[in-house]
Amino acid sequence: MMTGLQNKINIMHQHLFQIGESLDKLTFDSFDIVFPAALSALKSVRQLRSDVITEFGSDSSKIIEEKLFSEAKLIESKFDNIIKVFLHEEKKLSQEFASTLQKRKLSVYQKV
Repeated sequence: MMTGLQNKINIMHQHLFQIGESLDKLTFDSFDIVFPAALSALKSVRQLRSDVITEFGSDSSKIIEEKLFSEAKLIESKFDNIIKVFLHEEKKLSQEFASTLQKRKLSVYQKV
């Protein structure tokens, strides 16, 4: 029984490691490929966790959390950083757009 549990925990560990690596490689250009793959792997981990709890009981949840907590926190931190980067970029683009609109308005007023 414990070997089956350990095998599933190892699989979850591999998924989490791959998610972490994918998030490290995430750029604006690779977002459409990397992010959905990371999200899919995250769903697989969630499903495996649910399967383990169903198969081995609710006590297995504590074992999973002990074994995978630090990796899960690292991934959470990476997601937070990605969100900050994308929000910063959105704000920057919004400011550039507003500036362009202002220049355009000035140009129109100067022509009149």
